[in-house]
Amino acid sequence: MAEPENPPPTPPQPSTSHAADAVGDITPRRSDDKYAPSLFYGKSNEDADTYIAYIERYKAYKHLSDDEVLELLPVLLRDAASDFYDSLTTAQKTNWSDFKNTFLQRFGRSTAQRWNDTNYALDRKTGPNDCR
Repeated sequence: MAEPENPPPTPPQPSTSHAADAVGDITPRRSDDKYAPSLFYGKSNEDADTYIAYIERYKAYKHLSDDEVLELLPVLLRDAASDFYDSLTTAQKTNWSDFKNTFLQRFGRSTAQRWNDTNYALDRKTGPNDCR
C-alpha cells in the first residue's frame, strides 16, 4: 500500500513559558514551586525570624529533612546573607539547629529593635500623645 502524498500535520506540542525561553531554561516550573521560599539578602528591612519560620513551614510542607533544607540554603541566600553563609564553619552549615541560631544572631532583630518596633506600631495606632 502506498504512503499518502500529504501526511497529516503534526499536532502542536505544549511549550514552556516565554519567560523561561528568554533565559534559556526549558525546564517547566512545577506547580508547587510557587510556595518555595523567597531569596534572603540580609538587608535591614528583611525579617530573619519570619524568614526562618517560613523555611520551617516549607520544610514541613515538603517533608524535607534537616539535611535537605541545609542543601537548599545556599541557593536562597544572596549578597550579605550569602557572604555570611560562606563564613560559617562546617558544623554550622551541616546542623539545622546551629545554622538557625547563628543566622538569627546575625540577622534577627535585637530585643531593643523589637521593643522599638512595638512602640512605633503602638504610636501609629493610638497617636504619640494619646493616653489611654
